[in-house]
Amino acid sequence: MPECPQLDFEGSSSLTMLPVTPGAMKVGQPVKLTATVQNDGTANGSGFVTFYWQQYGTAIFTQIVAQAPALNPVAVPILGPAQPGTVGSVWVLDDQTVGPGPFAHGYLYATVSTTAGLNCEGINLKQPVENPKYPGPTASTGLLTILNLG
Repeated sequence: MPECPQLDFEGSSSLTMLPVTPGAMKVGQPVKLTATVQNDGTANGSGFVTFYWQQYGTAIFTQIVAQAPALNPVAVPILGPAQPGTVGSVWVLDDQTVGPGPFAHGYLYATVSTTAGLNCEGINLKQPVENPKYPGPTASTGLLTILNLG
């Protein structure tokens, strides 16, 4: 068996979404998205984290459009075996993505893909997996509330 990298999330605390400025999360304001992954493989590896939003009550995952110069997907630097790494992005909350109503509800999701190494297969999810198991390539937050007073 070749030595291969394997980036994954260790738990739900691996993913956060916080306002850039103190206060409630509101449509039109930026939030900082942060994901921490770990290389549970046996070789150095890198990959990408992609952030998604899922409106409460739907099965649709919407890839978040980052505020420039932030990116989504975000490159994960090379991590050694058992080494964690944290990446981030910025999203300006928009009502089309978070959903209607004065209080929009939903979940932040992220996936991590591992770049293929020599004699190794890369892992590249097309979408997040609901109710993710840890460690694994998908992480999600609990239910989040966004003020949508637009």
